[in-house]
Amino acid sequence: SSGADLEIFRPALSCREGTATRQKWNLPENAPILLHVGRLDVEKRVDRVIQAAAQTLLTSGAHLLIVGDGCQKSNLVRLCNDLRIAERVHFIGFVSAREGLPGIYQVAHLFVTASEIETQGIVLLEAAASGLPIVAVRTTCIPEIVHDGINGYLEEPGDVHGMSNVMNLLLRNSDEAKRMGKASRAIVEK
Repeated sequence: SSGADLEIFRPALSCREGTATRQKWNLPENAPILLHVGRLDVEKRVDRVIQAAAQTLLTSGAHLLIVGDGCQKSNLVRLCNDLRIAERVHFIGFVSAREGLPGIYQVAHLFVTASEIETQGIVLLEAAASGLPIVAVRTTCIPEIVHDGINGYLEEPGDVHGMSNVMNLLLRNSDEAKRMGKASRAIVEK
């Protein structure tokens, strides 16, 4: 993989930074944030992220933040409406590092992706550098970055229920999530 700039992508240094980021993107002040960053195209399987998150959103106060754009956006918005979670899902489009992407990672509680086509996993490196536990699928290069049970969880491709279960686990067990976030940072520093 290419690297991630560890000076730019890092855990939050202050609560004030997080508050400003939440205000900028109209995110609720205290809600846990599930984060997905990537193209909104069929092969990225964002539909599965939404389906997995839907089960989690219905049993917690969490919100799903989707960063990125692509040809599937209108279908994904429709899916959120069909699942009755649209008010808890935020589509904010493409955001560059200069426009505040590092701060978005910093306010998230976990990173989630269902992509099965990653060849470098740049967003996974950015999430890990930001100290996030990661929920992903066991395929391509992903196990090189996400060590199952160490800095996140790997589910089988298409296992929406399994992804939802581990997202719930991480939201309920903040000590485990923090431990995994620290492990993410240590892994990416290598």
